[in-house]
Amino acid sequence: MSGGADAFSEQQVQAQLDDLDLESKTIQQLAAYLRLLYEWNGRINLTRIPPEQAADLHLRDSLAALPVLRKQTGLHRILDIGSGCGAPGIPLAIALPHSHFHLMDSVRKKCGALETIASELGLRNVDVHWTRIEPDEPHPLARLHWKAFDAVLSRATWPPATVLRTGLPLLGKGGVVIAWASANQREVMQGGGENPPAGVEYRSYQTRHGGERFLAIARKAAPAART
Repeated sequence: MSGGADAFSEQQVQAQLDDLDLESKTIQQLAAYLRLLYEWNGRINLTRIPPEQAADLHLRDSLAALPVLRKQTGLHRILDIGSGCGAPGIPLAIALPHSHFHLMDSVRKKCGALETIASELGLRNVDVHWTRIEPDEPHPLARLHWKAFDAVLSRATWPPATVLRTGLPLLGKGGVVIAWASANQREVMQGGGENPPAGVEYRSYQTRHGGERFLAIARKAAPAART
């Protein structure tokens, strides 16, 4: 895949994601997302990943969470903290059109770009919020006047353990928080470093340019069944 926004044809993106079993409409929208992303990247700094690696390190990396999210019941409200270039939120919103994604970023120009990209893609299941949540903030939902989320995601905002701790108070019962992690970050957390919450699960996946990576997953316990 050669450089530039015009490099992202549907055929090229399909070739990069051929093992993910995605529908043709999904591939079309993912390719359109990359074209819009790199068009905007010429105006404001949204990503440093070179175009030839974008399908792998933006799309494949984001869609690694798809199997986890598809197993969740009642997956209506999903928050992407520090969305930046729109990943993982926009690729997952394309793949999960019946779930509503809330993309949050503290940089106003990035939010404006994400709103335009989502609009041009016709994604009615995406809202963009210009705001921020502090690491380990105890009561963010009350401060922001938001309802609880069914899933919270963050790919590169904070260390994975911080994402998990910060995401749990944002969830409703039975919700899931997912943090993207390198092999080194997983080793640190498994050794007790960075103070991860109890019961973290790890899911391994492969990228073509970044090698083995992991999803670190924490869940908010559902209420016990009445007897």
